[in-house]
Amino acid sequence: MSDAAPQAGVRADRAGSERTADLALLSVALIWGVNIPVMKFAIETVHPLGFNVVRLTFSAIVLGLMAFGLSSAGSTRPAWRRLPWGRIFIVSLLGSGVYQALFLLAMDRTTAGNTALLIASSPIWTAAIARLLRIESLSARAWLGLFVAFAGTVVVTLEGGNVQLVSAHLFGNLLVVGAAIMWATSTVLVRPIVDEVPPTLLAYLSSVMSLPIHFLLAAPFARESLDAATATAWWCAAYSGVFSTGLAYAFWNFGVRRVGPSHTAVFTNLVPVVAIVGAWMFLGEGLQVQQVVGGVLTLLGLVVMRSSSKVSLV
Repeated sequence: MSDAAPQAGVRADRAGSERTADLALLSVALIWGVNIPVMKFAIETVHPLGFNVVRLTFSAIVLGLMAFGLSSAGSTRPAWRRLPWGRIFIVSLLGSGVYQALFLLAMDRTTAGNTALLIASSPIWTAAIARLLRIESLSARAWLGLFVAFAGTVVVTLEGGNVQLVSAHLFGNLLVVGAAIMWATSTVLVRPIVDEVPPTLLAYLSSVMSLPIHFLLAAPFARESLDAATATAWWCAAYSGVFSTGLAYAFWNFGVRRVGPSHTAVFTNLVPVVAIVGAWMFLGEGLQVQQVVGGVLTLLGLVVMRSSSKVSLV
């Protein structure tokens, strides 16, 4: 009896922590679902790389305020010299550097439907890479949930239209696949780091480390982007920076820390569902039966995945 109570308390704390992570990751799906049309609208007038450097500057400011605000509020302050700087740089390069560049360039070279469909493969890439690197191993039930969620996303995206897997979009589609793999790899590599670095601080450091790359990429288009920028484009950059690559990145790292990379990544499949529901609720667009079925499949896969056992190998 004396051992039962402490064990029950540990299980309750773990369950509460995972519920908090689930809520944070649901928020990420909502933010990213809105972000896709916001970005698509902005880069119709502003060069993608110019837009990207502005929004990531907003992100660095917001994440810095959050990270150091939490630190001053009493959170554990890291020993700066002991931080795993090499691993943080790699995560920054892949997740905040290469991924961002590939994703922005892809959006300018393929359709929004193609982007949503192909980026939805990132949870499967995440699980495969996590297993390959011996960071996390999923049960058969978890894999089933992953593929059911992906199938639901495919149904939603295909029915939503604007999916054109034709040769004219081949290069853009390959960029999206590359972006999905880069994001999956960075998500997996975050898992060992968040045991040593607070999630918000890691998001801030990754954002700051990647900024020089984006400034260099955007430099040739700086004048063009500034001339073309409208007030609406600035607001789009602010939303995307503050929420999509700011707050959402901190929540994402928190999710990786609490539930692991694969269980975090599956929430990506909710993004197209959020976009479809948002268009129905706020834009009056029709909601098709196939989209409802796809959304139900996605949610079912998410529930199956999240209710399965997890095995961390780190």
